[in-house]
Amino acid sequence: MLQADYEEREKTYKQLKAMVAEAIKDLAKEERKHVSLEEKVKHAKTKTKKLKKTISEVRLNGGYECVELADQNAGGALARRNGTIH
Repeated sequence: MLQADYEEREKTYKQLKAMVAEAIKDLAKEERKHVSLEEKVKHAKTKTKKLKKTISEVRLNGGYECVELADQNAGGALARRNGTIH
């Protein structure tokens, strides 16, 4: 009887251990996703800051040079979209 109780508890322990291992694996996966999203947000904020600076420069200076500057700050997105790469 004592042996049966021990085996039942051991079985339960192994099941819980497997569930905890799976939860830890899921947590690590979610943490990696979180870090990735934080990096994307950081990149987007930097890009936004550059574009805001470019917009203010365009308002002050105007002209084609500022459009090229905006394109450079946008990573060449305007040129790629229009099919013209300078």
